[in-house]
Amino acid sequence: MDQETFQKIRFGDQNALAEVYKANRDTVINWITHKHSCSLEEAKDIYQDAIVIFYNNVAKGKISEINFSISSYLHEVVRRQFLNRLKKDSRMSRGLLDTLKYPGDSDNEEDHQYEQKLEVVHMALQELGAACKKLIKLKYFTNLSMESICEQLGYKNPGTAKNLKYKCMRILRRKVNTMTKLRMQI
Repeated sequence: MDQETFQKIRFGDQNALAEVYKANRDTVINWITHKHSCSLEEAKDIYQDAIVIFYNNVAKGKISEINFSISSYLHEVVRRQFLNRLKKDSRMSRGLLDTLKYPGDSDNEEDHQYEQKLEVVHMALQELGAACKKLIKLKYFTNLSMESICEQLGYKNPGTAKNLKYKCMRILRRKVNTMTKLRMQI
């Protein structure tokens, strides 16, 4: 079935591509949202990107034959896309990871360990309340000053924003540490 579908897509059959899209959509989106604590909207975007990558790789001949299931291929593309999104905003990832560092972290982490830490931080961020999540994202994703954050979120003064950021980061650190310990036990 996958080989036949692959050949149809290779020769431009859009209906075959639509079938692959529909057949794998819910499974892959559920997998990424649960495995990596990805938001539903982000998971949908990543899945769209994965389908485009799959199609382009088939159309351009990067994949000349299929020795695996299309579903497995899509899962791997989605996983890589998710990790690339985590790495993409280096201000967030480096700044937030540096802020969350705890004793025992080395400066020369291997890529795999770095990716795992990014996943844990992302999962912990997803568990934060909306106010904390927004505050942390404004500070570390967009690198806004406390004055700008104060204005955007309607706080009385930058000191209030700074105090709330401190509390939110403390909660995030606890979540990251708890999740890291749980991962080590598995």
